[in-house]
Amino acid sequence: MSAIKLPQLAWYGIKELELPLPDNWSVKFYNMAGFDRPAMKPEAMKAAIANPIGSPPIRELARVKNEVVIIFDDMTRATRTHYLTPKTSGEEILIANTFVKANEALMIGLHVPFAATNGREMDIVLIANAPDGQSVHYLLGNFGKTFASEQKLVTKIPPHINHLIIYSEYPDLAGLGYIEKSGKVIYVNRWDDVLRILRQYHPSDANVAVYPNAEIQYCA
Repeated sequence: MSAIKLPQLAWYGIKELELPLPDNWSVKFYNMAGFDRPAMKPEAMKAAIANPIGSPPIRELARVKNEVVIIFDDMTRATRTHYLTPKTSGEEILIANTFVKANEALMIGLHVPFAATNGREMDIVLIANAPDGQSVHYLLGNFGKTFASEQKLVTKIPPHINHLIIYSEYPDLAGLGYIEKSGKVIYVNRWDDVLRILRQYHPSDANVAVYPNAEIQYCA
C-alpha cells in the first residue's frame, strides 16, 4: 500500500494525516497556485504594506481619519486568485481534504470537489475531521457530539456525483443535517471502510485526484 499525507486539525497546531491507498491506484495532487512558494517574512510584509500596488500608502490614506477597518482572508474567506486550482483531468475518484470546523468542512469543503469534477461522473471522498463538532465556532458545548437540530439549508448532491463518502474519525450529529438525505451519501469513521467501499466501485485500478486544502481551494 502507498500512502498520502494531508494536513489535519488546524485548531490543534496542524497535524499530519497519513492514509494508505492501493499500490495500483494512480494518484495526482491538485494543489492551489503558489502552494510551494516560500512564506513571506515580516520584512517583506512590512515593505508590501508600505508600498502598495496601485494605491497610496496607508499612512496617507489614514491621514485625518478616525476609524480603521481591517479586511483579510482566512481559511474560508479566501482571495480566490491566490487559491485557484485546476479541475480534474480524467480521474474516477476525488479525495477532498478539509481541516476546519465541522459545518465548513461539509458546506464549504464540498464546493471544491463538486466544481472540480467538471461535470463528469466521479466518486468523491470528503475528509471532515472535526473533533469538537460545532462547538469550536458556536461555543455550544456538545452540540454536534451528542445532539443536533434540523437544518433548513442543506447541500444538494449534483446528479453526476456517483457516491459521496464522508469520512470523519469523530462523531458529528449536527453535521449530518448539512447534507441532503440521499442513497449516494455514505458516512464512515474508519479509513479501511472508505477503501472497502471504493474497491466495490473500482475493483481493479483507479485514477485518484487529491485536493489537500478543499476548505480554501477554488476551481474556476
